[in-house]
Amino acid sequence: MKAFQTYIAELNTAYTFRVKIAGVEPTGEVFDRIKAALDTYQVEHISKPKRMPIQEHREFPKLGPCECYIMEVTVKYPTNPTQIRQTIGARAMIDPTCLCVYNEDTAAQEDAVQERINNQGAVLTEPDMKTEAAPEYGEKLIGSFLKELETRKYEIAGTEKADGKTTNDIPQNTKSIVKPNTTPRGK
Repeated sequence: MKAFQTYIAELNTAYTFRVKIAGVEPTGEVFDRIKAALDTYQVEHISKPKRMPIQEHREFPKLGPCECYIMEVTVKYPTNPTQIRQTIGARAMIDPTCLCVYNEDTAAQEDAVQERINNQGAVLTEPDMKTEAAPEYGEKLIGSFLKELETRKYEIAGTEKADGKTTNDIPQNTKSIVKPNTTPRGK
């Protein structure tokens, strides 16, 4: 059984989520529906939606380049991202495929990855990701490939003469299995 202090601490804990919405502008009536849907979890704070640049978002690969909005949501009631996503989808009438909800921890990790990409550029530019040998391509690749083929010796199956007989060499039956009718006609 939990201690009384644990229950009190859980009552005073706030749960923060980051909600991403694609293809729907959460202003006016849509924002009010989202807020009303999240009142189920005793909303403490909802930030104004921030518009992101139009681009392909990895959370919504099927939508392609689209508008995306981000909101920070803080609730008092203990819940998880899946419940928040389902509640917003059902009660605010937003397609669940256009919603993505992160925990505070997951959102911080996403920010760190995005910051690393922005500051350092592509991952393949790091020294340990580069190859030391120069890649061969074009005429150089074709020339080296042909030289390699010329130096190899291949064994081809079936070049030896077989001593066995084929079905064409076996004598065939020349007699018919159908016997001629020897009964006279008309009797």
